[in-house]
Amino acid sequence: METLEHARHIAGHLSDICSKLGIPFIFKASYDKVEESLKTAGEKFKPFLSDLGDIQKALATDVTAGGVKAIKSTVSSANWNQQFVDKAVKSALKEMGKMEKALSSEAK
Repeated sequence: METLEHARHIAGHLSDICSKLGIPFIFKASYDKVEESLKTAGEKFKPFLSDLGDIQKALATDVTAGGVKAIKSTVSSANWNQQFVDKAVKSALKEMGKMEKALSSEAK
């Protein structure tokens, strides 16, 4: 397997050739980045959705002041986990935007 430097060198040459021919060129690493960022976003959703499910179950059975107080830590956890979901989704959208731009006619 070649080194990262060698792979970038080859990708640069392929990009030049494709550009001259008017063919969009996407290096496989671009797809890998999008795939990985979407996988990460999915993983970040798991604890967040678990918290939301716990909140829903608790509120379905106890909507008293005591019931709301009892789930306060779960609500805090959901709020905490949401920031990681937000960051992961924004990262995935950024990678997808890069790929979209490279595939568009503007990339020529």
